[in-house]
Amino acid sequence: MTTLPQTTPMRLPRPMPSQLMIPTVSPGFQGPSAPIGASQMTPADIWRVIRSNIWLILFSLILAIALGFAANVYLDRNFPRYTAVGLLQVQPLTTADSLQGNTRAGNSQLDQMSLQMEQRSQAQLLTQSALYDEVLRKSEKIRSLQWYNDFSTSEQRKKDLDDNFSVRPIPDTKLISVSMTYSKPSDCRDIVNEVVEEHLRSEKSRIQNRQLERGTFLNQNRLRYQLRLNELSQDLKERAIRLSLDGMAVSGSLRAKEVEIQHKVQELLDLQMKVATARVQLEAVTAGLERGQDPPQVDAEINRDMTVAQLRQAVDQQDVMVARLSAKLGAQHPQVQQAQVERDIYQRKLDDQRAQVRLNTRALIVEQLKTDQDQMTRAMEATAKRVEELKEEYGRLSNDMATYLTQKDEERALRELLKNTQEQIDLIQQINQYPDPG
Repeated sequence: MTTLPQTTPMRLPRPMPSQLMIPTVSPGFQGPSAPIGASQMTPADIWRVIRSNIWLILFSLILAIALGFAANVYLDRNFPRYTAVGLLQVQPLTTADSLQGNTRAGNSQLDQMSLQMEQRSQAQLLTQSALYDEVLRKSEKIRSLQWYNDFSTSEQRKKDLDDNFSVRPIPDTKLISVSMTYSKPSDCRDIVNEVVEEHLRSEKSRIQNRQLERGTFLNQNRLRYQLRLNELSQDLKERAIRLSLDGMAVSGSLRAKEVEIQHKVQELLDLQMKVATARVQLEAVTAGLERGQDPPQVDAEINRDMTVAQLRQAVDQQDVMVARLSAKLGAQHPQVQQAQVERDIYQRKLDDQRAQVRLNTRALIVEQLKTDQDQMTRAMEATAKRVEELKEEYGRLSNDMATYLTQKDEERALRELLKNTQEQIDLIQQINQYPDPG
């Protein structure tokens, strides 16, 4: 006989008559206060309710625990489900670009995008039907599992893997969650391990093949860079010798050519001025001679002529003799007239000598001016030609210097490319030395 718990009537506070309600007055408010609540429960009332129904509450709790335990035992015996979870860490390779000389690690936003893309790519590869085929075909451990024997065909097994094998990238991390759900926990664990290991072996093989191709390409580039670098080094040495470069890559030949050009240009300007002056002098002398005006040098040359001086002295002596004889013998005396005739002869000779010296001096001056002008013109033309030659030589040296600097920049760039290429080759060799997973 079961004794049911007795319930006690709930005691509630009685409402007060409206005429017994006590009004309260507060500042700023006129009128009666709200009545004391008639339906509010106090903690004591709640405890009385619980105490009066304690056996019913305990019975319901024990019944729920028993039903839950029984359901768990039943499900565990007849429908067990376990999930094994593994984590994979994605490490994208950050190799330098041999043509740009930078790495993907230089841009955090690009790294994040690359990581997310790599996570999604690896997640898709882990759920490929081809990977399941490889695991089912190669793995002895998989074929020995109870899970394997629960299915009769590979298609059924792959269908179960599609349904229960889950791969999920974990946001904001480098991790990928890999899980398998089945009734036997050890089989879940082994399936996760075998699929992941097969995927890692496949990825390593793929990466090694790709790195092998890239390594071949990089080795070819390294050889090409090295050959070009050797050619540049030899050419730079020859140009440095030809340019007489010092330790600061400043050309001594260029400096010497600049100084020589400056000197020759100044010399050319001086010769041009002298040629112009000689031309003006020649034109002035020629124009004066045509007008009967002798240059000052003509009179000076006549005065310096010895014959003219002797004849002038003879004329002076005859003048003295004529004057002395005229005073003594008279102007009509034969001796006086004879002396006058001799004096006139000397005078004519003096005039003739002066005229001859004048003509000779005029011709000599004109000839000298022409000769000076021709010589200075030839010197000016030779100097102008030398200036042009120097400019051409300076231009060739400048081109050589520009080529030298360009090749020097190319040499530095090639050395940097060669360094980056060697670093990538070393990195590929390190990757190929990683042990097989598992």
